[in-house]
Amino acid sequence: MDTLAGTTSQVTNSQDVGGKPKRTRQASEIDFPYVDLDQAIEVPHVIHARLGIKCLPEQLSGALSLKGGAFHRRLGAAKMFGLIDKEGGEIRLSPLGRRILLPESQAAARAEAFLT
Repeated sequence: MDTLAGTTSQVTNSQDVGGKPKRTRQASEIDFPYVDLDQAIEVPHVIHARLGIKCLPEQLSGALSLKGGAFHRRLGAAKMFGLIDKEGGEIRLSPLGRRILLPESQAAARAEAFLT
């Protein structure tokens, strides 16, 4: 088993029915966002401007004009960057999500979100 910077991969050789080696791999344990930070930052901006500090997913989907996979990718990225929290059925701005909205703390908050 190789471990490098928090990723884990495991390669196992075993014999298949035909005598050929069968290889299996363990997936990485690190999640990566499918959208960039700028698109993720749109989520706290829309929540704050149109919905307050918390909302239901259906409200946010309508406010972002996104449905299905596109909405879930954007929401997942905002959560991975630490901009929102999910509590029960609600989406709330996280402290970092609030700081990223303020001009005086925006640069430092963007850097923190990127490193998250």
